[in-house]
Amino acid sequence: MEILFVVREGLERFEEETVNRLKGISGLYDVSDSTIGDCLSASFDFDDDSTMLRLAGDFQRISITGTGPASRELVLLVRRALEGLRLRVFDIDFSFDAELVAAMTSEDLQCFLEGNAKS
Repeated sequence: MEILFVVREGLERFEEETVNRLKGISGLYDVSDSTIGDCLSASFDFDDDSTMLRLAGDFQRISITGTGPASRELVLLVRRALEGLRLRVFDIDFSFDAELVAAMTSEDLQCFLEGNAKS
């Protein structure tokens, strides 16, 4: 299974307010608090694709299933929801690890996933 992870720079824990900031992302549905191992889980659809977001119970990482259009869009929406925090994004295979910056696009993420990152 392909998974994208969003973490804070330096692997700092997210604050509890992160849950409310993530819940404010437009388009999330089936939002659930306190599932097994997670303090938040939700589903998201975009461009005929679906994904799931999970905030780990230890507040260390946000995981987003898949690498398709919905997953890439949700990574960008997470960045906007957590504006002000320095974030990194990487895949489960650690084939890339990048700072999640405001100027990043879905196409940039796709390039990272394909191993053709722009300099």
